[in-house]
Amino acid sequence: MEQNQRDKEDNKTLPFLVAFLLCDMAIREEETGKDTLVGIFDRVISKKFPIDQNMTIYFRLANVIGHYEFRIDYVQVRTDKILFQARFERDFPEIFSEYSFRLRPPMVPIPEPGQYEFRLWANGHYVGRRRFIAEKMQGRKVFYDTRSRRH
Repeated sequence: MEQNQRDKEDNKTLPFLVAFLLCDMAIREEETGKDTLVGIFDRVISKKFPIDQNMTIYFRLANVIGHYEFRIDYVQVRTDKILFQARFERDFPEIFSEYSFRLRPPMVPIPEPGQYEFRLWANGHYVGRRRFIAEKMQGRKVFYDTRSRRH
């Protein structure tokens, strides 16, 4: 039996996390299969808490073949409390490809300022995480233009 078929039947390959990002929106172009991520972020700033935030979870995996059961835990880091979970299954026919996922939860609860993270699991094995920070807006926020200036 060839190695690729054995891996598919035994499902012993651990996925390799190529990308794990949070963004406002992810768009897949049907013709090319390319993904466009709009508004990538690692922090949420709000005048008040608790809030519910719209966001898209994007991740890309390699080194997968066969059947996988995935779980994403959304966790408040300070308390290690799971605020919600998402579960889904997927079959992968070919180990030599990378696969992208775009998940859009209805609303992501952020009870208070602090650190939060999404933890990705595949067949009960930890694959990786994406952390973000929730901050309370203090006064007037100033945004700086980081483009280079000519003198």
